[in-house]
Amino acid sequence: MGPRRPPRPLRRRHGRRDRKRAGLLASDGEAAAAPVAPRHVLKAGPYRITGKAGTQIFPWSAAGDAGKLDVVYYQTGYYSTKKTPDTYPRRAAWSVGLAQDLHALKPGSTWTRRTATPIIHRGGVCESGVACTGNRDLYDDFGVAANPRTGLASIVYSDDQWQEGGLTAPDCAKRSDSNTGKCDHTAIATQLSGLRIFSRGR
Repeated sequence: MGPRRPPRPLRRRHGRRDRKRAGLLASDGEAAAAPVAPRHVLKAGPYRITGKAGTQIFPWSAAGDAGKLDVVYYQTGYYSTKKTPDTYPRRAAWSVGLAQDLHALKPGSTWTRRTATPIIHRGGVCESGVACTGNRDLYDDFGVAANPRTGLASIVYSDDQWQEGGLTAPDCAKRSDSNTGKCDHTAIATQLSGLRIFSRGR
């Protein structure tokens, strides 16, 4: 897959009951987690969350009970050693990935990964915020939170795809409006079953 830039620290979201917290590290193409002390001093890791194929960007996490984590990220099966995500071709189809680990304090624990949405964007994704010169339809308002009563995740994400029979945005009138600001809107995906990062009955 070729050399990658070293991981860079990203913003963190933590549960109140975690004794050790988990910070996120990312480089173009992968997401990783590492346990850190309350002052964010790296203690171990990082440990790979995503697979080795494709590209994953913009990871965000939510922590529940001690050692229980949800991590979301934008993902595509496309990967290039010669291009950055903002220059990816239209065949790079992006969706939202969800990774969960109920034993994150144990080195080598297993992450369960699934795709949480259909395709939400095709082509390049700019990662430079307000300095972007390319497509910025996948805005920086991406995130995840878990319901403390059920432990199930809700994900807020951007989507710029036209949908038949549904109004996604006021100016999104036809399929050819996909991948433009006309169809860009905020969407929510809520987990209905599966792994829970909070114990039931809280």
